[in-house]
Amino acid sequence: MSKPTFIVGTGRCGSTMLSNMLREHRSILSISEFYSHIIDYGGRIEQAFMPEPLDGRDFWNLVSAITPRSSLLLRHDLVIPEALYPYRSPFARFSRETDIPAILYVTLPHLTNRCDELYENLGQEVTRWPSSSIRQHYDRLFDWLRRRFKKKIWVERSGGIFLVIDRLFSIYPDARFIHIVRDGRAAARSMANHNAFRLFSIAQSLTDLLAVDPYENNDRSRTGNLSAEMRKFLPESFDQWAFKEYQPSLQIWGEFWSKLIMRGVDVLKNLPRGRFLTLRYEDFFISPRDNLHALAKFLGPEFTDPLWEQKAVRVIHPPPASWPTLPRKDEALLREACQPGFEALRAMGVLYDTM
Repeated sequence: MSKPTFIVGTGRCGSTMLSNMLREHRSILSISEFYSHIIDYGGRIEQAFMPEPLDGRDFWNLVSAITPRSSLLLRHDLVIPEALYPYRSPFARFSRETDIPAILYVTLPHLTNRCDELYENLGQEVTRWPSSSIRQHYDRLFDWLRRRFKKKIWVERSGGIFLVIDRLFSIYPDARFIHIVRDGRAAARSMANHNAFRLFSIAQSLTDLLAVDPYENNDRSRTGNLSAEMRKFLPESFDQWAFKEYQPSLQIWGEFWSKLIMRGVDVLKNLPRGRFLTLRYEDFFISPRDNLHALAKFLGPEFTDPLWEQKAVRVIHPPPASWPTLPRKDEALLREACQPGFEALRAMGVLYDTM
């Protein structure tokens, strides 16, 4: 069984790029966005890290669930750009009308164009598994996929996994972590324009006001606490145009980025150096081959491969400028919001020019 390895970060930090680069490697199984969709953008964290054992059928119900937040975005044509399932194809098993199982949004189509067939085969396998801990089930699942695709190791990557890094580490205390970090100002501005992050922010506000998660619970006894604007985000009255116009300040996203960074650093800083590798997103545009070599070497000397590096470089596409184009006052507020995160990174030797 391969050593558990995870790409971790705040989200909007370049982790998708790493997944796509690793997918080009002949010996590495790149598992993408598995946990992001199992936890449904933060709505089903408890289920994904439950302490009680469960049998194979219940585990399959977890990973193949129709999750309410993802489905809400799908039904209103707000699907995140990372979603790979071809739900518009007439040949696809699932569609907007049927909704898409969690593991099919990204994880399985990231591995093969025949994702419906893989989904069927995997379901037949998983439902036969005996009662086990959640860690044992995840191990079996990832290792089954690794063997299926004839790879030597697997590496899982989920956007924004720092949200649950403590939970992940609690069930994987032996894991290795590849930490991809991006300038907080750029990451925050990207979060502001990403539908999954915007829905997460809305869901947090609604849950605070209603004392229940309205995407998981039908209790509406406290809807009097909601403004007319917030009522438009309830699932039964969801307004996609209001959603598109909803925009918390960049300062709020900068604060959120800082909180995620500090949460992640709290876990990583206690690990031996050989257990984690930090890579700066921006460095891939300066010296891509050096960073790819460092990544492969961290995974194991047998994974260094000049031919892979040559293919992986083609995946790198610099994003357009973001925060430097902000008005000076807005940039200053965003920089201030990101400062706690920058300081946490600086303590780990990761430096950004914030002057």
